[in-house]
Amino acid sequence: MKLQRQRKQTRFLELLRGRGLREPRELIWADLPGHGLRDRLDFQIQEGRFGLWNKDRSRIEDLFTCEQLSPQLKHWHEKFREFKFPVRRGSVRLRVNSRGDMGVWLDLANEDVKSLFEERETLERLSRIAEVVEIGQRRKRLVFENGAPRLLKDPHYHVWSETWIDGEPLALKSRIGDFSQVGREANRAIIQALESVLPASEHLVEFGSGTGNLTFPSAARCERVDAYEFDASAAAAFEINRASFGRLRPQAKLQLRVGNFQNQAAALSGVDTVLVNPPRSGVGDFLESLPGSHVERLVYMSCFPESMTADLAKTLAGWNCEKLVLIDQFPQTEHLEVMGLWTR
Repeated sequence: MKLQRQRKQTRFLELLRGRGLREPRELIWADLPGHGLRDRLDFQIQEGRFGLWNKDRSRIEDLFTCEQLSPQLKHWHEKFREFKFPVRRGSVRLRVNSRGDMGVWLDLANEDVKSLFEERETLERLSRIAEVVEIGQRRKRLVFENGAPRLLKDPHYHVWSETWIDGEPLALKSRIGDFSQVGREANRAIIQALESVLPASEHLVEFGSGTGNLTFPSAARCERVDAYEFDASAAAAFEINRASFGRLRPQAKLQLRVGNFQNQAAALSGVDTVLVNPPRSGVGDFLESLPGSHVERLVYMSCFPESMTADLAKTLAGWNCEKLVLIDQFPQTEHLEVMGLWTR
């Protein structure tokens, strides 16, 4: 583990140097166990195999077990593998929460969904085990009425994860298909990293708030937070979670704006701190307005250092990296999570 982390750290620092960026004044590793980090698992179904694509994506390699699954998720995965799904292929997401609730999202072709509804027995058994079953790209919740399966029109939000406000847990509702961090232990380390790098601010803007995982801890130490989110499902969950946060911190000034935030230079007026946690592709072009603004600090979190350093090289040349936290939530791989604070 120590050698693996050293290789990841060396690789990241080489990326910084290669982009002409300054090395961090302080670099630390988050304290995480080397196994059992995942409470969420994504895999494929293909002709009776449950697993992941091989390197050339020619077939699914069966995934019987993984040491990164938490005990609760391992149990759910084992139970799920007992099912024989009458489908050709599709994708699956399994979730467990801290209470032990189990959920599954089946993203299948329409003809396979039709087959499952006609066969019925598999869905009945699945519904008896899982607290929530979602089906299709629109992630509709499955229910049974008078013995017949039906998909609810309105989305259903359930507690699948949590964040922390000064050490106090705050349950976060979402749909199974909404984005979250891989698991509770890793996310706790991420929130602790955020609290260690984020200074008290008068006006923070967060681009890509999701269901509020980073937003609510940030709002607890900032005078004002404006959060931007483009995904309608995540934004709806955010509003539900904000009600819980408001009961915990009723004085916080927090506003959510829904829509495309790629061109939001005007949103930086009067802002002193920006927080981003983009997808693997990076933030796009909208950070290019930072140098001409009055923003003093950028907190950037990423699971893909290549796009992160490319973004920083385009917009923050000459800025200082005050602190960098490396979070090894993907052991036995070359990937890692990074959170850092950059200042002018």
